[in-house]
Amino acid sequence: MGDLLCAELAELGWKGSEHKSSKEEGHWRLELDPITLLLSIIYDREEEVEASFDEEVEVYEVTDLEDKARQNAQDQAKENLDRRMNTARNRKETELLKELNQSRDEILNTLENELQAAVEQTHMNALKLKAAALGEIEAIEENSGEIVIRVKV
Repeated sequence: MGDLLCAELAELGWKGSEHKSSKEEGHWRLELDPITLLLSIIYDREEEVEASFDEEVEVYEVTDLEDKARQNAQDQAKENLDRRMNTARNRKETELLKELNQSRDEILNTLENELQAAVEQTHMNALKLKAAALGEIEAIEENSGEIVIRVKV
């Protein structure tokens, strides 16, 4: 029945074989094993974070300790840059998580409807194939998710 489900999913834009079907929508990658119905949902997105600053540090040290004073000033500047980078990274991460949560609900609703329709159609097709194997199909009536198949044995 996995091959029937793959065929239905292919009509909905999924790619793959009888062992795995996949679909990409935006930053989402969806992978479905049509036999076990195990679904993997992967969200993959990278963003660069940039932060810069210009800072002057005045050093008041005795001249023979100038190298040490310069090193202390550089260390302080690096700490300030690291702190600002962490703040910028956290702000970007919060922004991305907010976008993820907004799009997650949308993609899950779409996915649920799409997979439900594909599974229902696959069941109907499997029933038709089984009926055809039993004998000559005389009539097929489909009505809102139900199917009646008359077979002459």
